[in-house]
Amino acid sequence: MSNIIMNFSNVYIGQDFIHDDNSIYMDMSDITGTDCYCDAAAVAEIKRRIENIPVKAVHYIDSGNYHYVSSIWLDKITEPFTLVVFDNHPDMQPPAFGDILSCGGWIKNVLDNNRYLEKVLIIGVNRKLTDELEDELKAFTESGKAAFITRQEIADMLDCSADGCEELYTDMYADAAERYIGEGHRVYISLDKDVLDERIVRTNWDQGDMRLNEVSSYINAILKNNEPAGIDVCGEPSQEQAHDDDVIIKSNEVNRYFSNIMENFLL
Repeated sequence: MSNIIMNFSNVYIGQDFIHDDNSIYMDMSDITGTDCYCDAAAVAEIKRRIENIPVKAVHYIDSGNYHYVSSIWLDKITEPFTLVVFDNHPDMQPPAFGDILSCGGWIKNVLDNNRYLEKVLIIGVNRKLTDELEDELKAFTESGKAAFITRQEIADMLDCSADGCEELYTDMYADAAERYIGEGHRVYISLDKDVLDERIVRTNWDQGDMRLNEVSSYINAILKNNEPAGIDVCGEPSQEQAHDDDVIIKSNEVNRYFSNIMENFLL
């Protein structure tokens, strides 16, 4: 199992997990036309560079500005799969101009264009943001192609202290995994760390309030009876935040945390 680090904005400098023996570091910072929006030439170049890199690995894809890279990895999957996204944002905005790939609309792009995608489940999203996109999401939700578990729904389901929720998380997410995904599917997991409480890690976008053990409980529940196709992690700090040692230490710790979780599943 390898960690694939895709460096677009140099925010990984200072995080020591990138030097682990099982890590492959790919410098993407010389590719133009990639920040938030990815033009056709940049998409082609990214695809060229990852052509021989496995999907079944943990891909670190920089800050949330580059979350659209998930869709490029998904283009390498040639069998039916389910996409599970942990994100504070729905990332289903229609493109502002043309069909350009963007960090705010990449999931819609996958739904529209990836013929192997069976379903998308987005976990931890802010309900206010899905309400704002109600008309755009209606066709996907009514057809069963997209489903959401909002942070407000999670809060309603949980009634326990911060230190006593482990067993409740396990039961709740096992039930949700069965209800929304089922068993025997190929699942690709995409994690934007902005779904986490900012006391755990700082990102360059507004954040949710999930805890690490909530996310790990859900991942364990999903992959207990399903096959992992791969995972990616974004949500690195901004370049300005990357000068803060505490921010870098926390980001590094969270990256290691999810690498360790996925290690056994991806063997």
